[in-house]
Amino acid sequence: MPAERMSMKKIRYVLRLTFELGMSRRQVAAATGIGRTAVTDYVQRAGASGLDWPHIHAEMKRRGVTMSLLWQEYRIEHGKGYPYSWFCERYRAWKQGVSPVPDT
Repeated sequence: MPAERMSMKKIRYVLRLTFELGMSRRQVAAATGIGRTAVTDYVQRAGASGLDWPHIHAEMKRRGVTMSLLWQEYRIEHGKGYPYSWFCERYRAWKQGVSPVPDT
């Protein structure tokens, strides 16, 4: 199924299984019912964006870590990256869509 037709909830689930749980592309494909090629495409696109929201989410759980600190680290790696307000807005949008259960 093309990315345009795939629900964002299912794409987030693919990324969660890959980044947070460390599942292989084959395991993710079997768990979600999405083809391995499509899983690989979603993971590569997420990596190319320069943002790893599951990583940022995990970091936010650590004591003393703030959005401002994570944004500063992001800007160091991506000099012409997104402004702070966009970064926070996108994280909140991603966080609202995080679900332990896939959308079927």
